[in-house]
Amino acid sequence: MKLFVSAAAALAIASGASATIIYSTGFEAPFVGSAGGTAMSGQQGYTTTAAGFGISNVAANAHSGSQYAKIAANSVASTSGGSAWAYNFSAAAVATPSVITVTGWVNIAGTVGTRVCYAGFDCYTSAVNRVGALSIGTDGSILLLNGVDNGSGGTGSAATGAGVVSVGQWHQIGMSFDYNTHLITYSVDGVALTTPSGFNTFDATSTDFGGALVWGVRGSTGTNGTGVELRYDDLSIDSTIPAPATLALAGLGGMIAGRRRR
Repeated sequence: MKLFVSAAAALAIASGASATIIYSTGFEAPFVGSAGGTAMSGQQGYTTTAAGFGISNVAANAHSGSQYAKIAANSVASTSGGSAWAYNFSAAAVATPSVITVTGWVNIAGTVGTRVCYAGFDCYTSAVNRVGALSIGTDGSILLLNGVDNGSGGTGSAATGAGVVSVGQWHQIGMSFDYNTHLITYSVDGVALTTPSGFNTFDATSTDFGGALVWGVRGSTGTNGTGVELRYDDLSIDSTIPAPATLALAGLGGMIAGRRRR
């Protein structure tokens, strides 16, 4: 089954909400980069669980400024379609958040092969329970993960068909987690995505927000591309307490179908 996105969406929030920036980075100094990429592990509170990641300072490639984070796609584990975690910052947990909003920019560069790789952000509580993830693929698809345990150690996923977004360009991806309703709003380039019925949720036992991972995933089959890089920039995480008069206009769009995966 496939998933599709409509041509337009709108999200309007009335004034009066109180927003606090939890974390924001463009991966500029004091991050240390280089033209070929510098190991990110150990810099500014980030750690990594796999090799081949780094900070580059090629200004022409950054979304803004002179540096960006990158993952060499061929270094991402592919056993059984598995994923590899990139750099994990751990923001101070927000004990009683109302709405957490995560936005960032991703880009996929190089000559892609038939093996699909995904670049995005994966969000967790301080107890390392997923609340949701969003990424774009080397085939132009969009992949979502929700934050509901499926009983076998994994969470639900839904993906579009290929060609929904353009590869080789920067795209803004966003997720909002409402801790009052435990619902998730996903967006790509300002377009809100409507998920399959019951998909846009995270566990009601999740009461705080612990951080977001710079996330790279590689499929288990197909041919590798040449010089494929998963690029990340301008990550921002906000905590918002809406005023009583807050008004949200639901985005138009469609996401149909989904699949379950660990």
